[in-house]
Amino acid sequence: MCPGPGVFQCTLTDLMFVMTQESELRYSIIQWDESVLRPAGKIPAGPLYNTECSSKAACQLHLPHCEIKDVLSIEGLLSVVHISNDHGLSIVEPLKITDTHVIVKVSDLSPFGLVWDYIKRFMERKDPVASHVLLYLGPLNPRAQNQKLYVFLLPRNISKHEVSKDQKDCKYVRSTSNCTLIKDQRYTLACSRASQDYKIQPKRAEFDLHFGDQYHPTFEIRLPINTEEVAIILKDHSQSDVSSGARVQSESPNREENLLNILDELSEEDFRRFKWFLKTGSWRHCFKEKEFRVASREDVVDWMVQHYSLDEAVEVMKTTLRNIDRNDLVKRM
Repeated sequence: MCPGPGVFQCTLTDLMFVMTQESELRYSIIQWDESVLRPAGKIPAGPLYNTECSSKAACQLHLPHCEIKDVLSIEGLLSVVHISNDHGLSIVEPLKITDTHVIVKVSDLSPFGLVWDYIKRFMERKDPVASHVLLYLGPLNPRAQNQKLYVFLLPRNISKHEVSKDQKDCKYVRSTSNCTLIKDQRYTLACSRASQDYKIQPKRAEFDLHFGDQYHPTFEIRLPINTEEVAIILKDHSQSDVSSGARVQSESPNREENLLNILDELSEEDFRRFKWFLKTGSWRHCFKEKEFRVASREDVVDWMVQHYSLDEAVEVMKTTLRNIDRNDLVKRM
């Protein structure tokens, strides 16, 4: 909801709207049909946003790009595609290009997406694009005594949110992830560990500029189940470090920390409901009403293990998670 005129930025996608009045906005990412772009010599340079507005209240759209500063001066490199039911596909020239966004004037909202001129961007030049490396730690596999770390190489304007929605059984790992990567260039991964009992698949992979509504990992690292920390180093074809020092700490064997990690996966609304079910269930005598309302996730875990055994705490947490329809977290436990 936009309460009035102003500039509004989505915290998940970095998409920005300039509004002239109060209005409701809805937007989602949909799949490109690249065959429609080819006759115009264009290829996707960002996600395709399907945008809707309750009134003609939007006058500008700011689309996040993934270009480095040196490339932005190339005339005609970036433009915006507008797809409408009445007029089909049309090319919209930018009003302005900043270090992070391409700004276009809009009169109505429907699918908009950023595109490159293919010849100017990839036939005449081989400049890198601003990118990031996203890491997701898979669940423990006690039978195989390992766990998997998934590594995504992505342009900067693909949001973590879009990747995370398909990785619900994995834990996002914060790391220093910014780098620059070159389209179709091959990259390899290396791990810095005391022992060499890990496996990386594939051995090398090309950086692909795919913009869609679903993303798959570029690399998979199989680590021993007792791994405490590993440093991931991304190298280009010349074996120069592209991104290094991304230190990943594996799931801790400490069960209290695992309980806290599960609670950290809950949204604020889910955590509020989680506490409500605890308050009305067998745990109600653990909490004072006033303290319970402001209890943090750490407080809840502390109170559980102070009053009951860890095994009992795990069982009650599973029951409560089922009550709030988070069976995906129950499976991880």
